[in-house]
Amino acid sequence: MTGKTLIKGVKIQGLKEIRQKENEIFVNAWREGEFFPTEFDTELNEIQRQKIRILKEKWGKIYGVRINEGVPVERLKGKVLNFSCDAVIPCYSEELVRLIERYRKADFPRAQKMITEIHDHIDKLGGELLYWV
Repeated sequence: MTGKTLIKGVKIQGLKEIRQKENEIFVNAWREGEFFPTEFDTELNEIQRQKIRILKEKWGKIYGVRINEGVPVERLKGKVLNFSCDAVIPCYSEELVRLIERYRKADFPRAQKMITEIHDHIDKLGGELLYWV
């Protein structure tokens, strides 16, 4: 990364710091009795945008993953809007597309197991899940 990015006064130099800040937000939400940070926590969305910028710089190209609807895997170009993708990966994956298409057609008990397979495949590709609020 060419420069340091600030998120509410915190200097971010890479993914390690991004993940630490992201984890802090989730832990604070859980401590306050929330399952997930509220939609008023715009910092979490900014962290996701920073994560995308860092990974795009690292990989050169970046692909957005849409698990529930839309094109399952698509190269991202330009500005990424909140909720526009559920994860990012460094390369196109036909296997991930097949997993997502099967997931979208599956009944609940089976779909629940398949979402874990999708997340595992994203991880295998070196991708990152995105958490928008």
